[in-house]
Amino acid sequence: MNSALEDLSLGIKLSYLRTFIEEVGPSLKAENWTTSDVCQKYVKEKTEDIKASWTRRLMDQNKGQFVSKSQWFISHAWDSNFLDVIESIEVFFEKENLTDSDPVVWLSVLSVSQHEEIEKPFEWWRDTFTNAVGEMGNMLMVMVPWNNPEPIRRAWCVFELYACVHTKSNFNVVMPSEQRKNFLSDIRENARSFFDMLGRVDSKNSKSYYENDKKRIHDAIERTIGFNQMDHMMLDTFKKWMISVLRDQVSLSRNQNLLEETQHWNHSLGKMLSDQGYLKEAETHFFEVWESARQVLGENHEYTLTAQHSLAQQYDALGKKDEALIQYEDCASRSCFVNDENEHSIIARGSLATFYSSLGRYDEAEPILDYCLQKARETLGRDHHLTLSLFSNLASLCKSTGNYNRVESLVSFFEDTESISIENIYMKNLKNMEDNFGRNHPDTLSAINNLASFYKFQGKYQKAHELFVECLEKRKRAIGEFHPLTLKTYINVASLLGLSGNFKEAEALHLQCLNNCEYYLGRNHPDTINVINSISQLYLSKNDNQNAENYCIQNLELSRQVFGEDSSDFVCAINNLASLRESQNRLDEAESYYNECLEKTRQLHGEDSHQYLSVLNNVALLYGCQGKLEEAEKTHVYCLERMRKFLGEDHPMTLTSMLNLGKFYSKIGKMKESQEILATCVTKMRSVLGLAHQQTLIALGTLYQVTAKLQLDSTGNRADSFEKENQNQPDPINMENHDQIEVSSTSVNFLELLVGPIWSCEHASKVVDAFLKNNELQDELEWTGVWWTAEEHWGKDSYAKFQVKENL
Repeated sequence: MNSALEDLSLGIKLSYLRTFIEEVGPSLKAENWTTSDVCQKYVKEKTEDIKASWTRRLMDQNKGQFVSKSQWFISHAWDSNFLDVIESIEVFFEKENLTDSDPVVWLSVLSVSQHEEIEKPFEWWRDTFTNAVGEMGNMLMVMVPWNNPEPIRRAWCVFELYACVHTKSNFNVVMPSEQRKNFLSDIRENARSFFDMLGRVDSKNSKSYYENDKKRIHDAIERTIGFNQMDHMMLDTFKKWMISVLRDQVSLSRNQNLLEETQHWNHSLGKMLSDQGYLKEAETHFFEVWESARQVLGENHEYTLTAQHSLAQQYDALGKKDEALIQYEDCASRSCFVNDENEHSIIARGSLATFYSSLGRYDEAEPILDYCLQKARETLGRDHHLTLSLFSNLASLCKSTGNYNRVESLVSFFEDTESISIENIYMKNLKNMEDNFGRNHPDTLSAINNLASFYKFQGKYQKAHELFVECLEKRKRAIGEFHPLTLKTYINVASLLGLSGNFKEAEALHLQCLNNCEYYLGRNHPDTINVINSISQLYLSKNDNQNAENYCIQNLELSRQVFGEDSSDFVCAINNLASLRESQNRLDEAESYYNECLEKTRQLHGEDSHQYLSVLNNVALLYGCQGKLEEAEKTHVYCLERMRKFLGEDHPMTLTSMLNLGKFYSKIGKMKESQEILATCVTKMRSVLGLAHQQTLIALGTLYQVTAKLQLDSTGNRADSFEKENQNQPDPINMENHDQIEVSSTSVNFLELLVGPIWSCEHASKVVDAFLKNNELQDELEWTGVWWTAEEHWGKDSYAKFQVKENL
């Protein structure tokens, strides 16, 4: 090894650090020198004559007994108080009983020459740090202050942590004695406070004293693992360290027979494990804490109830609904008995109500949420995150029961109602969380998910998609790809892709999500069944009856087994199966399923709910297939009126109902009514769903056909004279009145449009060319020919059939 590399492997013995502090003098403490100050005001000055490192200076002064091969790499921000850095190192070695062995530490300010660092290329420093960490096999990162540490914002510290993980070195966080006390006290009371700190991890925005260093480190990260993976690696490293700290505290308190301390640390460990997705192990810890607290403190003690609430949540996350229900109800009852108005009681009762809502027990859930919301506002304030969360839960419940007027009236709960809306309150909750905890905190991500769900319900799919994707990426980064909350977000994204018409992407993501849910949660877990339900609906939308059959049957059987026949999940499964039977032309079976579904949905959600109206819309379609035209028309009209009233004119469900009615009018010959409603429908769909959405294209194609037939009826011409009389007007519709259509391969595979009662293929080609040109579709669609269907009144109608070029 050459002298330069040998010098860089050398460090300072622990025992010398205090000597060094004395050598620097009183200014170090009096002026709160940072490591940077120590470098500029002392180390560089004292080593100016030799232009070398401090370790080299010691050896030249015959003080080589203080220098040896480094064992511990010290990572810290250079603007940290230097005395804090030294104390952090000393506290760690004392806690680990390593002080007597006089360990050797590698501090860059002392182990590296401070006279050449700017001259050396970045690659030299990169390799130096990586090799140094790897050879030592141990890293200590100084976290000061612990809840807002500077190292996670420093590019070099980020890179050093990467080197630690890359070389599989041991990692520990160190801090001064007082900071460590504060740290342990904070996480003992609330283990999730650790996530407040982790929420600040953002390698992409890390900084460096030298701008070139930052740029090169960032470039290196982008070329290797990328910022998202870098953040995930940092978070994972810190979380593993945190779990080891909590395990140590549990063992320490047990060994000292400190029962109360053991309970607190065990509960904090359970919280951390649960947040990391270790659900079964977390359940064990929560149960142990609850049992111990019951025996020592009594069943009604506040700490016992806190442990019981955590246990109920864990059962819920594991899909153990029966066990969760018992614990939620008992906890809420006892909390009310102890103190009906404190925060713990509000949380316990609010959780019970939310759980009731998830079971479809809305009548029991709503009054509890009402009460909790009022109490939260009185005791905590209207802007408290618990108050806002309870509002979100109550608004969601009212939407589930079709009580839309109640949803709108809830805004009166807040002041300045003229300037506030439901959306504003969801956004207010998100901003509140972000201001208090940061954008990446688990509670903030829940608020993002809630706002996205609200947008999805409103049919604002683009806004919902952006927020769901953000939530998914941040949850993958913060709690891992296979955590139950991450898997739920995967389901949300996949479902939204299906609703947006992106079937290919939706199918791939659904199947990936199902595989992960089955592996990590189990076949009978509610989230797994939710994925199967969503896949059923996707295949029904694609008219893929073979796959739909498989998943519809699975969904029905699992929903019956896990949720019961009176649950909303089971009703949804029946509705899917009814839709499948209708598409298979097994109309009697479909009608039987729809009738069962209607009755159960009426009981669960009420006749004005979007769930009931959705089923009724399907029934209207079935009536049309059965030839029950009068019943079909009445039902279509009723559905559209109710959806307009309760969901609004622009909601996707309303637009689908509008399209169905327009198609039905066309089928029974009410062409003018059909044209009128379809024209409105196309305009709204283009605005809400986008021009490339499958539903928009279906509406446009139907409108094209209806308009062509209306124009033909107005001329009274038969097919054999149409071409001759209209050779200067190749398109039955004035194409200039139609805006551009952008079609992507993910939205449709085929588009079929009527071009009129034309016998000549040559003339049909002119019509098609005009359609493509006027709508600027030449680069995306290729028409595959013209085909005809016999019509009693017109001879033959010709249709142009198009295929997306990417799929050819």
